[in-house]
Amino acid sequence: MINLKQTIKPLILAGLVGILSGCSGEREYSEIKHEEAVVTNMETHSSYSSISIIGPVISVISGSTRYETNFNGKVNFEINDEAIFNRFHMNDKVDVSFREVYSISYADLDKDGKKEVVKRELLKFEFLNAVKK
Repeated sequence: MINLKQTIKPLILAGLVGILSGCSGEREYSEIKHEEAVVTNMETHSSYSSISIIGPVISVISGSTRYETNFNGKVNFEINDEAIFNRFHMNDKVDVSFREVYSISYADLDKDGKKEVVKRELLKFEFLNAVKK
């Protein structure tokens, strides 16, 4: 079981350090980019769980299925989406659209009241869509 105090304390501490240092973090997105890719893997993964309590009898059965599609190109994506999975076949050539997501940190370094960029870090490539070529 997760100990809430142990989980929240580091998050609060990290937030206070950011506030006290005068830095702010914001997200920045690139323009939409396109890359050619190939469908290299398609898999379904099913998981089921069951809960039984004896007297009075309670039974719960639940299940879920993941539909995984991998697009490999200059930028690789693993997408878990049934609609995407159903649109493609293995080795299909596709045009993948995505954007870059950056974290930008600002601080007033020269104490003139204006915040300057102190750090710009690429966090991830955000998948937007894929279209069969």
